Amino acid sequence: MILCEAKFYAGLTINQPSTYLDRLKKENGLGLVFICPAARKITLWSKLLELCEHRKLEKNDEYCVTVDGVRMSIITWGEIIETLRFVASTLSVSSLSDINQLDGFCRLVDETSFIPFEQEDFGPENARREERHYEILDALFNYLIADKSLHANAKKLRATAYRSGYVRYIRVKGHGLSICYDRTMWMENGSEETPYWVGVCEENFDQPESYLHVFKRFPESWKTENGDTYLALFAPVNASLDEVVESLAGQILDYINVIDKEMAGKADK
Repeated sequence: MILCEAKFYAGLTINQPSTYLDRLKKENGLGLVFICPAARKITLWSKLLELCEHRKLEKNDEYCVTVDGVRMSIITWGEIIETLRFVASTLSVSSLSDINQLDGFCRLVDETSFIPFEQEDFGPENARREERHYEILDALFNYLIADKSLHANAKKLRATAYRSGYVRYIRVKGHGLSICYDRTMWMENGSEETPYWVGVCEENFDQPESYLHVFKRFPESWKTENGDTYLALFAPVNASLDEVVESLAGQILDYINVIDKEMAGKADK
């Protein structure tokens, strides 16, 4: 007998793993396998080993041990699905659609489940890391305002914090900009791996179809959120605050220049 315990982000129960191991030992069971998301494999395995410290434990390999004569291991959902897919591709091709559906379900649960805290999450350095996003947007806003050549202003426009982020509104070179730090766009599938985005609009913050047409020039960088289209901004790594701000400002101006050039070309026609 082998017991398989399926986990996403739920914590271990009082029965796991001790009661399971006792049952397997009593019934001459062969093993206990925990299935979890890849992001949780290391921490969950460490916790399982910690709970077995008072037992006779022998290491077989990195993620497999023998506890009081019973094998215990951990494997990810991805590893199981890839194995199923490999076997089905030669022995049961008709099962591939079901396996793909299971893969999609696992990915959905993995992406939307609550991630348990780890002790390191409460360190003050994490608060400083979070604060950086707001600091960068404020510094970027001030940088654009200070550049007189951009004719930037933010009259009657207020900074806004919301559940998934923070946004600064500003008018630059005749365009309305929504410069934001947004966690929803950051973590969505298909999204660029960046927390920073800019919505480029007309001065009244409308996005006409002509703008959306130009955005298609950046297929790797645009996406729609709440009906508005945003373009990705990429912060350089290992850079100072001034260097990050200058880089982000340059990317915004590059977007604006492409839009202005496209609009001017259409006007000439």
